[in-house]
Amino acid sequence: MEPSKRPRDNTSTVVDEEFNETSSNASTVIHKDSLLKRIFLPSANDRSVTTQEERRFVRRLDIILMTYGCISYCIKQIDQSNYSSAYVSGMREDLNMTGNQYNWLGTYFTIGYAVALIPSQIMMLKVKAGIWLPSLELIWGILTGLCAIVKDVRQMYALRFFIGFMEASSWPGMITVLMNWYTPTELGTRAALFGAAGAAGNMFTGFMQAAIYKNMHGTHGLPGWKWLFIFNCIMTIIVALAGYFVIPDTPTNGGARWMSKEDVQLSQQRMERIGRNTKHKFELADFKKTYLDYKFWVFALAYVPWAWGLLSTSYFNLWLEKIKLADGTRRYSIPQVNLIPLGGYAIQIVTMILYARIADITGKRWMVCVFQQLCGLFGCIVLSVWPSSVPFLFTAFFIMFSVAATGPILMSWMADMWNRYPERRAIITGSIVVLVYANNAWMPLFIWPVTEAPNYHYGYKIATMFQGVSLIGILLFQLIDQRRIKKDHNDDGGDVVALPD
Repeated sequence: MEPSKRPRDNTSTVVDEEFNETSSNASTVIHKDSLLKRIFLPSANDRSVTTQEERRFVRRLDIILMTYGCISYCIKQIDQSNYSSAYVSGMREDLNMTGNQYNWLGTYFTIGYAVALIPSQIMMLKVKAGIWLPSLELIWGILTGLCAIVKDVRQMYALRFFIGFMEASSWPGMITVLMNWYTPTELGTRAALFGAAGAAGNMFTGFMQAAIYKNMHGTHGLPGWKWLFIFNCIMTIIVALAGYFVIPDTPTNGGARWMSKEDVQLSQQRMERIGRNTKHKFELADFKKTYLDYKFWVFALAYVPWAWGLLSTSYFNLWLEKIKLADGTRRYSIPQVNLIPLGGYAIQIVTMILYARIADITGKRWMVCVFQQLCGLFGCIVLSVWPSSVPFLFTAFFIMFSVAATGPILMSWMADMWNRYPERRAIITGSIVVLVYANNAWMPLFIWPVTEAPNYHYGYKIATMFQGVSLIGILLFQLIDQRRIKKDHNDDGGDVVALPD
């Protein structure tokens, strides 16, 4: 596709003159490389990058901001999900947990998370991200450490609520930051890398808990599950302190301490080139404008049920714990129960990055999302039937792990739809996650009760419905986006060439 003379707000094509001026440089020539090479060497083939200087800056942005963001989110996921590993590694017995108290640990966290989401996003429009985000991370790191000294499950409930309250800033906050620094052909892949860090965190939790249980159980009189919380606390505090230096504010507000004036100016030019506004000007009327916009609700129809459907992977380890041999003994040991799900998280990491990069390169976001949801439907249907074949159930669970790329792709798509409205992007990002977590607070208690594990009466059937509803939402959002592209094309006099979508 030839670059246009005037870029539109939902593309990252460049001006003919800009592209021609740099085309003599070998690093900016668009080669006919294989799709695989383009996926793993994106910066060498990205037409959104017009100069070698800009390419160097994007690499530096990746190395510093993305590395920090991925590490931070990895730690966040460990802090969020460590109770699951602790539960099957001795915490249940030590705290005398019975019935659905395991579910309530997740519910209290979710309530705190949902309550704080939108206020946190509003604060992101008032306080510099480099102050707000690491400060909350520092607090939840300390609270995580306190989980090692609880005496009963009620104390754990309180800590889980406040950890969720503080962690509400992490994912939507960093996604909001990325929207202000990356172009449409870059953002989906970076959002996927960020999300993949969460899967890596879940993997690391399994490795770490297995190692701690084996090597530190009983050290200084503490069980292995308590050492997990102690190590999480130390790691979180270290990462939070680094965030004060690394996390940037918007390009219009000066960026980060590690950026030069030239870097900030270049970033402003990059956002202006794609028509993306990064200047915050929050007003209460923005809520009304957002929630009365039918496009928001169509986007929610695509995103929220997808996230609800992914709950089916959360109970994989409970199924592994219940599998028995012919003599009635456990098929898998405690370390194995913690380690086997790592295969699912590995699949999740690879597919998230792969599918998001394909969507960025081709612009066919809707096709990639539709394929993902069809995989999700298949996996949920198998789990709903619950065949007696253990390998078949393994296959279904692992397929569900592969459906995680839909979220990052949709968020990148949303950033284009509301390209000129940073306040609405922040509100939508927070609101979408509120809708997800508000229902996650109660759904596990009723459709995923731990007392029914591993074969739930309604859980997997309802997850199948969610995947189907998300598929419908994706197709509707695509129709709306095509109308928007056509309207913008006509308004611009027909001289804008859009990326395929």
